[in-house]
Amino acid sequence: SQLLVPANLVAKDPLAPYEQDFVITAYYSPEESQCCYIRGSFGADIALNGEGHHGADGSEVFAGMAAGPKGYAFGTTINLPGLGIVAVHDRGGAIHQLENGSDRLDLWVGSGEEGLARALAFGVRRVHGTVYPNGSIQPKVALDITKLEAPLDVLRAFKAEDPVIVSLD
Repeated sequence: SQLLVPANLVAKDPLAPYEQDFVITAYYSPEESQCCYIRGSFGADIALNGEGHHGADGSEVFAGMAAGPKGYAFGTTINLPGLGIVAVHDRGGAIHQLENGSDRLDLWVGSGEEGLARALAFGVRRVHGTVYPNGSIQPKVALDITKLEAPLDVLRAFKAEDPVIVSLD
């Protein structure tokens, strides 16, 4: 005699990799000497992107760092076909699960003007990926940000006019 258990009652292995739909954007680390800022100033871009040196878990920023929803433990790796393999080490105010069941990810793509250009060119992408929870056998992080376009001409729209020098005489 064989015992049949409905599939919805079988416990899911918490370490098993699983597939997930993602809506992905990119962020960068602002530098004080940039020509342009997405929010108009260094301070405003810091408020949007954070200091740009470390993720929420204290890790130094690196190619392959992702900001993920709170349900993703730091260190969780995700294979994003066509992009690479990333690891969650950061959070963000807009990084959460969407109503359609997709999860938001924000990938760190560099610093300064080049990072900003790369983030703007990246846009919004939808990718079906594989999540490797902590404790599972995880693939090595591999995201080559230099293969992502970074056309500096996209910054023209954000370039500030020459500042007006006010005389105090």
